[in-house]
Order: sequence, then structure tokens, then C-alpha cells
Amino acid sequence: MELNSRFLCFCFYPFCFGMVKQLHYFNPGHEIALFQGKGHFTPPGNVLKMMHDLACIPLWYAEDGDFVLVEESIKIYIDSIPKSICPYVIPVTSTLLKEKSSLIPELQATPWGISPHSLQRMSKLQKETGICLDVPAWDEEYYKLAGRQTAANCLASLREWLPDIVLPEVPVFFSSVDELEEYLHKQTGSCLIKTPYSSSGRGLLWLAGNSLTKKEKEWITGSIRKQGSVSLEPALNKQRDFGWEFLSDGKGGIVYRGVSPFTTNSKGSFLGNSIYAQDKILREIYQMLNPKEYNRILDAITGILQKMYSYIYKGCIGVDILIYQSGTGGYHLHPCVEINMRYTMGYLSLQLEKIIHPESKGIFRVTYDKGTLTCYQTHQEMQRLNPLSLSNGKIRKGYLSLCPVTSKTNYKAFITVEEKF
Repeated sequence: MELNSRFLCFCFYPFCFGMVKQLHYFNPGHEIALFQGKGHFTPPGNVLKMMHDLACIPLWYAEDGDFVLVEESIKIYIDSIPKSICPYVIPVTSTLLKEKSSLIPELQATPWGISPHSLQRMSKLQKETGICLDVPAWDEEYYKLAGRQTAANCLASLREWLPDIVLPEVPVFFSSVDELEEYLHKQTGSCLIKTPYSSSGRGLLWLAGNSLTKKEKEWITGSIRKQGSVSLEPALNKQRDFGWEFLSDGKGGIVYRGVSPFTTNSKGSFLGNSIYAQDKILREIYQMLNPKEYNRILDAITGILQKMYSYIYKGCIGVDILIYQSGTGGYHLHPCVEINMRYTMGYLSLQLEKIIHPESKGIFRVTYDKGTLTCYQTHQEMQRLNPLSLSNGKIRKGYLSLCPVTSKTNYKAFITVEEKF
């Protein structure tokens, strides 16, 4: 990658002096790496391909003047983005960092998710390039904080703090199939089993009745063997999915950044986020939930996260929530479906709000095409059928790929924007 003008401007602008910028690194599959707990972990092939194809994702949520680690030059892609929406972030390869190490300011290593593997990757980069890179130390407490047991503990605390508000039951954890089956026999209605370490709809098993089939027992046995336990909770009549996004400073401070609507398929796998103004999102939420109760729950969970995370962890925290309908027809909030101790697509979507016109609505998606040529052709067709249209420097309508798409791409991250809200 060439040393472009945006890199030079950053290195010599006086306002940057004394400010520690971040070096972002996209490492999806973070929960798998975290569970493995080893620095020498090798991600599966599909995860490695996603890391490569979507390496530019942090460009869109990083702060101005931050750096983003990419594998190859993306100058052509950067030049293709309209200037009014182009993030003022510096993409760099490891080669560039090594060649220009004397020009690189002090940086804070900021992977998508903290794990022994991602931190080792950052430490290796520091040694190979010679840059001044502050790599966070691994803390064994992270392992516990990133698991579903912590989300269950958070829900239990909320039930104690807010006894007058209807909240769902706390998941129960089991380390043997026999114990789980005995408990299940006493339940009525559908249930949901989850593994302690998974995300984005993976590691879920839906149970229609109160007995287990042979195949379900095998799934549960294998999950317990791999991860030590599984949790069980009643399945809810879900109406809408949202994510609360927070930033923790690692020094006792935590800031709520916003709420992002997202969609899943029938099995709970992530499909995409909707992007539009916060006041409009809240208006939709308040049509189903009591505003006062909603904000009391949000304040309470902010306090719990502050106590549990903010003194030990620096970075993004995403809390998945959902609105469900009870048997009597009323709407209620599940305020802690899971806690993601990493950057999230919801946080990314919140950052994308600033480039979308306030009278428009965006949809963010990540898709996979088995054939690279198919992915590239689809990208070109979407550009042709939905060209970008800007108004007052923001996207009024159209298609925007958030990462370069070539004839070798399989994973594509993009937004489509519509004028009609």
C-alpha cells in the first residue's frame, strides 16, 4: 500500500500529538477463539475467509484518525467512496507499518473481540513491525464475562432490582443430559437450549416438547462434552430484536451509545440491522413497551454492566434484547438475552447512522456466496440497479459496499438505503 496523503496528514497534524489512537483489527469468530483459550488457535477456514473479505469493517466504526489493519492495498476502494461519507481512518498493512514505523504514533491495539489469539496476533505484529503498540494483557476474568452464565447472572440481578417489572425466567444450566431431561419433564411449552460460548444464532437447540429425541440428546451430550454445560430457558413469543450498545473505558466508566434493531431467521441466526434515527426507533419501542419501565430497565442494566465490566474491560459491550408477547397478549422486554463482550454489528450500524439521510432508512447485511464470481457479479448488479444518491452529504438512497468486492470475494458487507421510511 502506498503512503497516501491521509496517512501523512495524520502523522503531522498538531491536534494528534499526545493522543493515543487505536489500531483496529477485525477478528470474527471471537467466541470460538475465546473458548479455545489458546494463543496458537487456528480459526476455521470460513472464519479466515471472512476475516480477509471483511477486514475493512472497522473503517466504519473507528474514530477519526484511528488505524485499521488490512491485508492488502484498498486505495482503489477508498477512492471510490464519496468524500462526504468516507471515514477519516487510516488503513494500513503490516508491511506499511514496518516500512514507516518511525512515522507511526503510539497506538492502542483494538481487536473486534479480545481473546488470547487476537492479543497474540497483535503482540506478534508489534514485534515484527517495531511500532509502539499497547497490547492489552489477557485477564482470565474475560473468559467468564464473555459466557452466557454472566448474561444469566445479569438477568437475575435485574429481577432483584426491579421486582415490580415483569421479566423472563433466568436460564438454568446443566452439566449432564439426565439432569436436564429430569428438569425438562416438569416444563410446559417450548424451550430453548444454548451452549455457553456462541453467538449470532449459533449454538441453539429449539425443543418443541418436554422430552428429548435421540438426535437432541446427541446434540446436548456433544455440547456438554465440548463446553462443560448447556442452559435451558422457556422459548418466548418474540416480536422484535434489538441490541443495546455500550462503551466501557476500563477505568470504571461506561457509556450507553444507542439501540439498534436487528432481524434473525426462524432459527435465531443473524440476518441484518436496520439503520435509522434513534428517536424513530424509540417511538416504535414505546408503541409496545411502557417508556418509563423501558428506561428504568436500561438504567439498571447500565449500572450492572458498570459494576461487572467497566473496571476490568475496555471496549464495546453489546447486549441483545427482545420484545415478546405473553399469553395474555401484553408486551414485555427480555433485557439480557446475551452479552457480547466485543464490537458488534449493532454498534457498527449505530455508527453508520451518521452517513444516512435522516429521512431515509438503511439495512445492513453480511452475505455469503459460495462462488466468488457470483459474489462479484451480484455486487456489480446491485451497484447498477441501486446507484448511490446523496443529499446534503448523506446517503439518500442506494447501495454501498462497506468492504472491497473482487472476483475473489465470498463474504460481502453492505448497506442498502431507501428514501421512504
